[in-house]
Amino acid sequence: MRYFKPKNYDENPCEFMVYVEPKPQKTENRELIFESVRHDYKYAQYWSNNWRKVHGYPLIRKQERRGVLYLKPVLMSEERTTEVRKMKQEVDEYLESQGYTR
Repeated sequence: MRYFKPKNYDENPCEFMVYVEPKPQKTENRELIFESVRHDYKYAQYWSNNWRKVHGYPLIRKQERRGVLYLKPVLMSEERTTEVRKMKQEVDEYLESQGYTR
């Protein structure tokens, strides 16, 4: 029986988070976010027993699949990054006015 383990692109791999692509370089104007690819069939080799069965690989047991996040690093657009930073600043100002500190 063949054994197949898809590559985890995380620099510090752990049991519950798997990066399906390498991280792009973030810039001053663009932040890095992670989106779930749990239902994106392009990355089915990471999570789909159906894909494994069709390609002749052993199936993954439920215990091994439980609680694993399959993430794709993506750069936000400059506009979205600006919006997120502005919202974060507003939330920080509100929390400070309420007496909370980070």
